[in-house]
Amino acid sequence: LARAAALAVRARCRWQIELLFTLWKSCGGLGQSHREQPRRVPCEVSAKLTARVVRHGVRVAGCWPASRRSLPKASAVVRPQGLPRVAALGSLSLLVSVLAVTVRCLAAGTRIHRGQKDPRAWQLLQQEIHDGDPKS
Repeated sequence: LARAAALAVRARCRWQIELLFTLWKSCGGLGQSHREQPRRVPCEVSAKLTARVVRHGVRVAGCWPASRRSLPKASAVVRPQGLPRVAALGSLSLLVSVLAVTVRCLAAGTRIHRGQKDPRAWQLLQQEIHDGDPKS
């Protein structure tokens, strides 16, 4: 029975991954192109994917220490700070400063509220870790 519960938690995590790709597609504009020349479309898609991976890396760096963080909320925090990140690429100390500001902003406004009736995926994962499922 405990094994079945652990599998159910993992299935919910799979759904979270699918939601991440949906977020990337809808917010990242991966399904649409503004290029008139078809040969430029792969370059545009590569640039958009690169931007999504960098943004996601920043979100994960800021949200990883606390499991109660919402990636869509984090995306709304990280997205407007793209230009300062690009401008800071020439200086490591400036880039570290920009990322530190981003991480502080992520800590302030991206909390997921506890689900009362239906526990959130992060709550189920925490419970599974806390219970120490040795069979996984």
